Amino acid sequence: MGESGKAEAAKWRRLIWVVTVPGVVLFSLPWIPSKYKFMLAIPLYAMFVFVFYKYLCVKKEESAGGNNSGKQTFQEGGKVGKKIRVKAPAKRTRKDR
Repeated sequence: MGESGKAEAAKWRRLIWVVTVPGVVLFSLPWIPSKYKFMLAIPLYAMFVFVFYKYLCVKKEESAGGNNSGKQTFQEGGKVGKKIRVKAPAKRTRKDR
């Protein structure tokens, strides 16, 4: 994945902080009524879950790196086929020689 994967992971890492800091501020301010805190917490929590999920997906793709885990084959008509799996050659035994 290389340099672009690291840049994308850094982007999502920053977005995690952008979502987390307002959440902490929201619950620490005493003059916001608890009714509004609850209503604001629902979309804030949804944003945090989405951003953290995307960050984990990017990190997983980055760690997969050089193998063909993310490549897909295309069949006729533009339909996506199964993922390509590369098998290592079988080891030869003494009997095969």
